[in-house]
Formats: sequence, structure tokens, C-alpha cells
Amino acid sequence: MVNSENPRWVEIVLRRRRLVLAVVGVVTAVLIFFAARIEFDSSMEIWFLEHDPTLVTYHRFLDRFAAEEISIVGLIAPDRSIFHPETLKTLRHVTEECEKAPWAHRVTSLTNLRMPQAVGDMVEITPMVPEKIPESDEEINALREKVLGNPLLTGSLVSEDGAAAAVVIQLTGKGLDFDAKIEHTEYLKALKKRLQDQGWTIHLAGAPVFDEAFLKYSQRDFSVFGPVTLVLVILCVFFVYRRFSAAVIPLSVVGLTLVWTFGLMNVFGVKLNVISTAMTGLILAVGIADSVHILSEYYQEMAGGKSPEDAVRGTMAHMLTPCFFTSITTAAGMLSLLVSDLRPVRVFGVFSAISVLIALGLSFTFLPAVLRFAKPPSAEFVESQKRDRLSRMLAAIAHPQRRASGLVLLATLVFVGVCVWGLSRLTVGANAMNYFKPDEPVRLMATAIDEALGGSASVEFLVEAPNEGLKEPEVLQRIDTFERWMESRPGINQALSIVDSLKEMNRVFHDGDREYFTVPDSRPLAAQYYLLMEGEDDFENSVQENYSVGRISARLSLSQAAQLSHEVPLIEKEVKRAYHDDQLKLSGTGFVHLMSRMENYLLDSQIKSFSIAFVVIILMMMLLLRSFTLGLFAMIPNLSPILMGIGIMGLTRISLDPGTVMIGSIAMGLVVDDTVHFLVRMKRKLANGGSIEEGIAYAMYESGRPIVITSVVLALGFSVLMLGSFMPNIYFGFISAIIIMLALACDLIVLPAALVVLRPTIR
Repeated sequence: MVNSENPRWVEIVLRRRRLVLAVVGVVTAVLIFFAARIEFDSSMEIWFLEHDPTLVTYHRFLDRFAAEEISIVGLIAPDRSIFHPETLKTLRHVTEECEKAPWAHRVTSLTNLRMPQAVGDMVEITPMVPEKIPESDEEINALREKVLGNPLLTGSLVSEDGAAAAVVIQLTGKGLDFDAKIEHTEYLKALKKRLQDQGWTIHLAGAPVFDEAFLKYSQRDFSVFGPVTLVLVILCVFFVYRRFSAAVIPLSVVGLTLVWTFGLMNVFGVKLNVISTAMTGLILAVGIADSVHILSEYYQEMAGGKSPEDAVRGTMAHMLTPCFFTSITTAAGMLSLLVSDLRPVRVFGVFSAISVLIALGLSFTFLPAVLRFAKPPSAEFVESQKRDRLSRMLAAIAHPQRRASGLVLLATLVFVGVCVWGLSRLTVGANAMNYFKPDEPVRLMATAIDEALGGSASVEFLVEAPNEGLKEPEVLQRIDTFERWMESRPGINQALSIVDSLKEMNRVFHDGDREYFTVPDSRPLAAQYYLLMEGEDDFENSVQENYSVGRISARLSLSQAAQLSHEVPLIEKEVKRAYHDDQLKLSGTGFVHLMSRMENYLLDSQIKSFSIAFVVIILMMMLLLRSFTLGLFAMIPNLSPILMGIGIMGLTRISLDPGTVMIGSIAMGLVVDDTVHFLVRMKRKLANGGSIEEGIAYAMYESGRPIVITSVVLALGFSVLMLGSFMPNIYFGFISAIIIMLALACDLIVLPAALVVLRPTIR
């Protein structure tokens, strides 16, 4: 147990006040330098631990084929037909400009695509669109018929109605770095603006475009959350205490904790990501909670006639134990996130716990050093607070009656039961598109490309067929069967591999007859077709290692990627059943496989981290209160609000995602604070011979006001996240605010009701 009877460090702080403030100032100055230079990263890879099997396979694929992520530039024809001379010239211009884009590995469109075509009695691989753009109606109609009749082109490079065309850009391996993708996307956005100024309709989509949007919106959110949150703190605390110093002191702790936490993140090489911005609200919570309780206690000490220094001593002696345990329990809730298999969630847990300890340290070093300068409220204001609405409300609930308490417990059980049912409706989702609001341009553009051009994401398979197996008709047929099966999955618009190029070659060799769009029926014929294709720019991107390694690329709609990711276990089962032997081995990878693995980790993280936080916190509560029974009762206002909050997520169809997955553990660490302050005061009264009713009344009088103040401030602080750009953070703020207010009601109404009705024996 923390020794609160002889706070010797307070004497040291009071005597060495200038030294304490100087040290805080120097550390802050250094960490401001680092905090101002912290970088952002939202790539898919950051979510996985270094040796995760899914990530290992992904890197193995990239090592062979250099590129997996794509950007798509969609051109919508003004007359709803790409097959117009001016439109084709513009498409060629866009293609040539995209080839100059930073980190472009391979650029494909109708105007630079080479396909097998009959030239007299011969079959040659020639450009789909001739060097000289067709001008006559006859030539244009012939091109339209040739393109729209090719099953490899419609729904991918050109829409089925011919109204839109795509330029597909694969990035180099080095282009997958976050900074490289930002540079790449900024180039495309500049190209888009030039074309739009000329009257063309252009859409951009793909992972690099989303990453650039993540950076832009995160920087916006970061610039909004901090100032709005700090203004809320000032207004709320000033409204309660009517003293500028009362607002500045908690604000100082919050500001210093923010700077120190983000500065240390940069010192240790940690970058921000989409969930890091939510840490602002958390730091507000841990910085404000202890400060307000300490400030309230200090003003009570001053109201008793003590000198400022004696008031500081008395405040610290009374507040050390509850504040220490609230901070430790909150940190335990944060550290429970270390069981997650998602790296950013682990990092969030570690630095959130660090921020809690920083706030605790500042509250008991920096705060005593400046507290004695806080002018206490006037006697008139203190008296007026005893008669205001909040005091009258607290007085009304400070003496719960047994019958009314029974009704409160019954109503609570019914509501908890409904919310527990809502848990069964909870869904899991990690689709990056759904991180953005429905009306955000980046999401609207991706949806437009999904609908017209086959999607802006990909699912990939590494194909291994030993001993030149990709020449064997049986192996080729098995790959073709798998591709057609994949195309029957939700969201998959087209699956392509070298097999489809062989089928197209076979069709052209048979006068374009669609019946011959089939796999070559002999090894020599396949070898002949390969010979014609060797030397083409994209051949090495499809076949490697002497026809023993290849790839299958499936384009999919990002809007349906979540639905497909739920089927990844089925796909993996099918691969293992039919495509994992000595002749042929398929290994799934790419965006959707990574997203599916994320969803599994999300659900697992929620269960494991919440369970650990629950067990650790209940043990710490029992240790603090020195009572097994009271420790169990303490979980009533802590577990119930969380079950309610997560149940509300299920009832309102809010998915469990990288933001909301942390709600359970974080909320468990936060809501326990007010319970600690309430029960410590109550236990103090019981230790002096008081009854349960007297203990409740005493705790309500001593800690009710700061509990209400901190809860309201925290709820408002988390509500600030609803001003953000990302749906996970918006939902995180919304549900967290609801849980905090439910916890307030449980602390002041449900917990006293349970104590009065059940009347536990407390020793």
C-alpha cells in the first residue's frame, strides 16, 4: 500500500519548487522538438507483427514480383463512350503521364496494352490501339467491337458499356513506403486537376490514394482535437470553480502529458497512425481526472482555514492512495492491449500507459509546485456551491431507499440484458474504405471506380508449379478452374494469370472464336504460345523461374472487400484441399488476406485484452479496498457500462474495427477512477464505525462533485473525436462518451442501490 500518511516528497517539492519547475521546463523543451517532428504511417503492413506468417507470405510475394499495390486513374468519357478519337488521345496522354509518376513499376491501359492479334495468316502480339488513333467511324466501331469482345479487358481496363476506362499503375517495391506513396499520389492529384481544368472527369483510387488521404485527414484531426479539447477543459473547469488558475492547472498537466507522450513516441521511432489520434482524448482523461480531484481537495483544505502549504500537504496525503491506484488500474487497462496481435494496438497500449504514468508523476510533482499559487474561491462562492443544482442533486441521491434501490437494480438488469443481446449482433470490419465518411471524395471516387472498372484493390496468389509445371495442360487447367471459382466469390470481378493470356492466344489462333478461349491442350502448344509472349514488358510480372512460379491477380471492389474477407477462411480451405500438392501450390496474399487476418486479430484482441484488464483491475481493487466483497461490488459500475456500451455498438450496427477494438480495455481503465474515489471515501467512513448509508452519504458529499465534473469533462473530451475524419475514431469517441456517462450513473446511483439492497459485510 502506498504510504499517504507521510508524504515526504511534498516537502522536497515545496522546498525545491524552482528546481522542479526548471526540470519540467527543460524536459518539455526537448520533447517539444521531437513531438513537432513525429511522422505518420497508415500502410497495411504496420498492423502486423514482424514475423506474422501472413506478412511473411506477403513479403515473399513482393520479393518475386516487385509490386502488388495499385493506383487507378479512371477516365469517364464526356459522351459516355471511350471510343472517340479525342477521348482515346486523352487516355493515351494520361497513360504516358502516369508512366512518369514517381515509383510507377508498370502502367497498363487500352492505349499501351499489347495483345495477340491476327495479322494476315500470322498471329502477332501488337498494340490494342494502333499508334495512330483511329479517326473514321468504321475504324472506331471495329476497335469498339474488338475491345468489348475481349473478356480480359471488359470490367477491368474498360467498363462493360464502354463509358469509362482505367489506367492501372503498379508500384515498385520501394514505392510501397509511406512517403513514396504520398509522393506518388500527389503527382496523380496534380494530373487530375490539370485534366479537370480541361473539362475531363477523373477519379483516383487505390491504396496509395487512401494512404495520402489518411495523412491529410490525420493532420487535420490532430490540429483540431488538441485546441478544441483544451478549450473545453478551460471552459468546464472555469465554469465550476470560477478561477482562471483552476482552469490553467489541469490544462497544464494535460498539455505537458501530450507533449511528453508524443515526444517520447518520436524518440523511440514510433510513427502515428489512424488510431493514434484517439490518444489525445485519452491523455485528456488521465490528465484531467487526478488534477480535478486534487484541486477539489485542495480547495476544501483551504476552506478549512489552512495555509496554502499546509493545504498542499493535506491534499497530497489524502489523494496519493486513490490517485495512485486509479493511475495504476488505468495503466493496467492500457497494458492489457499488449496481448493483441496488431502492432499499432500494442503500441497504443504501451504509450497510453506511459501517458498515465507521466500524468501521475506531474500531478504529484509539478502540481504541488504550482498549487500553492492557486487562489481559492471566495467564501461566498463556496457557500453558493453547497446550494447549487449539482449539490441539490447529489444530496437527493445521497440517501437511497431500499425500495427505490430495488427498482433501480431491476431497470439496470433489464437494460444490461438488452445490451448483452446486442453483443450477438456485433460485427467485425477492417475495410479501409469504411474508415472514411460516406460523402468523403476519396470514398466516392473509389466507389465510382468499383462500379465501373472492376475495383481498386486486389487479392493475390503465389503460384508454385515445380519442373516447368506452368507448361502442363493439367496444371494450367487447375489454375483456370480456381480462377473461375474465385470469380464466383462476392466482390471479385476478374481473376487473371498467365493462363488467361494463353487462352487468349489460343482464341486468336482459331480466328477469334470464343469457343477456343480455353487452355492449350498440349505442352508443346503451351510452349509455342509462351515463345510468342517472351520479351513482352509484363511477361516477367506473370511467369518466373523457368515456368515454375507465377501469380494470380484478382481485382475486387473495395466496397465489397469486407464481405470477401469473411470468406478468406473458405478460400484458404479450398486452396488447401485442392491446390496444395506436389504439382501445384497456391498461397494467398495481398490486401484482402491481410484485412481478413486483421479482423481475426481484432476480435481476438477484444476478448483477450478485456479479460486480462478485468482480472487485473478487480484484483487491484480488492487490494486497495482490502475487501474481497467490496472489490466485487466495485466492478458493478465498471463492468456494466462497458457491457452496455459495446452492446449499443451491436444494436446500432457499429463494427468492431481498429479504433473501437480498444474501447473495452481503455474504458475499464478509465471508469474505475471514479469508483476508487467513491469507495475509498466510503471505506474511510465505515472504518470509523459508520453504517453503509452513512458511508454512501459521506462519499457523495466528499467526492460526488469532482466525480461529476471529471466525468462530464471526459465525456466532452472524447466527444471531440466525433469532429474527426475517420469513422473508427468517431465511433470510439461516441461510444467512450456514452460509457463514461453510464459509468457516472452507475457510480452515483446503481452502486449505492446495490449496497443498500444487498448490504454486504465489509471488513
